[in-house]
Amino acid sequence: MKRFYGAAVESIDIDLARKRMLWISEHASLKNQIARAFRRSHKGPKNRQMARPKEGFQFLYRAAVERLERRGAEFHLAADMQTIRKVHDQLHLQLQDRVVASHRVISTIPIHMAEKLCDLDSGRKLETITLISLYFSFSGNRGFSQPIIYNFSHQGAWKRLTMYSDFYGRVDDREYFTVEVIGNQIGCSIERAESDFRDHVHANGLFEGDLKLEGSDMLAEAYPIYSKGAAGHAAQAMQQLLAFGLESLGRQGGFNYQPTARASTVEAEAALQRPIP
Repeated sequence: MKRFYGAAVESIDIDLARKRMLWISEHASLKNQIARAFRRSHKGPKNRQMARPKEGFQFLYRAAVERLERRGAEFHLAADMQTIRKVHDQLHLQLQDRVVASHRVISTIPIHMAEKLCDLDSGRKLETITLISLYFSFSGNRGFSQPIIYNFSHQGAWKRLTMYSDFYGRVDDREYFTVEVIGNQIGCSIERAESDFRDHVHANGLFEGDLKLEGSDMLAEAYPIYSKGAAGHAAQAMQQLLAFGLESLGRQGGFNYQPTARASTVEAEAALQRPIP
């Protein structure tokens, strides 16, 4: 539980924990099982499993970016946000080389980062999890056939691995996969993350053969830690930001766990339909 939540069991906020496990509880309910059995007895369109394109996320989102740009949207990436100031009825966002002014600003970045931009301080920084991604290639006997494996054992800092070669095919007769590791548990060290993973899978008879680390990535503040009292502090901070004029929403900005992309879409649509405060 500590691996998945970033906090010891006794310090987890039960309401947020319940929300995170909502998908499992709903699908395990007797009502849902009966409904699924009924659907199986009636022929209909089959569920399609979608995989990311080989070209990666940049290719995936490029179509959406181009469509939005045709409708007047502008994208400024790696723009180095510095401050947000209130000027009359507008908010002025100072970037490294320009100022962007708007009557409405919506933030999805971590709450404490938004507070810093607005020169506000609610008195407590919400804890977050650092996520390390290890990119491996492999040749040999991996020891399992499933494309995705979760680590529910007591050992190991890694929480999930995804065999992308199961979807896209092997390269030079080698499999390749990504391992997600909770950085907080191994000092946010790439070297320790790799060593910890190798030791754990070796002890469990997995990946017997040539296992090679091809690359890695570290994402600080990947998602919030839902400890007791954190939700109340987040609500207070978001109210202070809203009074300043900044709307904060999403998993990071709204301290709101969202189990699916659809849940995020629904929340964003609802927020955009609300009147400007």
